[in-house]
Order: sequence, then C-alpha cells, then structure tokens
Amino acid sequence: LSSKAGVQSTVAAIRASTLKLLRNPLSVASGSDEELKSALIYVNMESQAIKAQKVADKENKLKSANRRTRQEANTFYEWEAADTSKRQQEEKDALNKIRDKKIARGLGNGIQ
Repeated sequence: LSSKAGVQSTVAAIRASTLKLLRNPLSVASGSDEELKSALIYVNMESQAIKAQKVADKENKLKSANRRTRQEANTFYEWEAADTSKRQQEEKDALNKIRDKKIARGLGNGIQ
C-alpha cells in the first residue's frame, strides 16, 4: 500500500464505509452519528454526511412510529420508486428513438 494509488483506494474505501455506517439507523440509536458526521465533514463530504444522517434519523424514528406513520412512509417509498422507473423508461425510449434514427440514416448500430 505504499503506492499513491493504493493509499487513495484505501482512503476511498474508508470514506465509503464511514458513509455507509452513518446511513444505518443504529448509528443514530447508539449516538455515534455525530462522530461519523464530523469525520466525514473533516474529509470534505459535508453534504453527503448531512443527507446520510437525515436518512438514518428518519429510519430510526420510523422504528418506533405508529402504524399510520409507517404506512405513510411506505406509500411514499412506493411512489418514489414508481417515479424512478417511469423516468428510466422515458430515458430508454429516447435512446431507442435515437438508435432508430441512426439506423434509418444508414449509420448502423452507432449508439450502444
């Protein structure tokens, strides 16, 4: 690991692991979320740290929430997932149109 690339890959792995730990709701429950957040802020990942902490806090609150709140959150997640797939389908359709136009002009399989 004495090479620069080895050190950079190790640092990147540590940053990713720290962010993953911060996203876990147990980090909020155990009180370690602030320490993980400050470590990420130290390495210039403040916006990611804040978002991860909010997600973990929200999930931790849902664990002890009533049934109605959990159901509302579940509905929101389902709606969000459906919205994402719709956007992906639109992008796929646009790419297929571009491919069809290129083939019609005789350019073959230009876009993969």
